[in-house]
Amino acid sequence: MGDTVSGVNGGINLVKGTSLDEKAGRAYLFASYTIPEGLQPGKTYTLSAWGKVDQDSLNHQQHVFIDPYVEDWSWATQIDIQASLDWKYVKSTFTIPSTAKVAHEVGVYLSHPDGGSNQNNDDSKSVWVG
Repeated sequence: MGDTVSGVNGGINLVKGTSLDEKAGRAYLFASYTIPEGLQPGKTYTLSAWGKVDQDSLNHQQHVFIDPYVEDWSWATQIDIQASLDWKYVKSTFTIPSTAKVAHEVGVYLSHPDGGSNQNNDDSKSVWVG
């Protein structure tokens, strides 16, 4: 698993070893990160991520997803990691619209159980963005 996000001056790690131990008791949004220099409008970036969930999350049809976004949510994109007990890799290339604001925020989420809105089931084991 890598330690960088390509497209940001050689890359930076947004989520280093986020784990259930670190984020226990938090559901849905379980990690939030700020990119100090931001993702600039009109530029193209590639985000790659590794992720997996535990058996309980798999039983409740939960998956991990990552949202780079503008603070007021006027622009966002979503990268989904398929629910699995094994590490899954995803890679997405996106261009921030030239009319958007600078995107400084990245959120890492565990989807709500069984497609609902119950926020009481945070069973994610680990998510790496790299």
